[in-house]
Amino acid sequence: MRSKLAPSGRDARGRGGVTHWLWRAVDEHGTVLDVFLQRHRDTSAATSFFQRLAGEYDVPETICTDKLARYGAAIRELPLLDDIDHR
Repeated sequence: MRSKLAPSGRDARGRGGVTHWLWRAVDEHGTVLDVFLQRHRDTSAATSFFQRLAGEYDVPETICTDKLARYGAAIRELPLLDDIDHR
């Protein structure tokens, strides 16, 4: 079954005096699929997050994001996400 995936958050969190970003993937039912704590908020971090999800879940039909430019760049970098509807 193909589903929708919403990386629904990039919350800044302080940890040891360093800002970290919390990335969350949520399915169409609101279930949190994964969380990813990163020190960077760049294309590499977004790509790592999508690759991590791809290793655990089926490729979704749609990815809904908050339109951070790095999501689009990461989606374009990953061939397995070529046919994804990014909203």
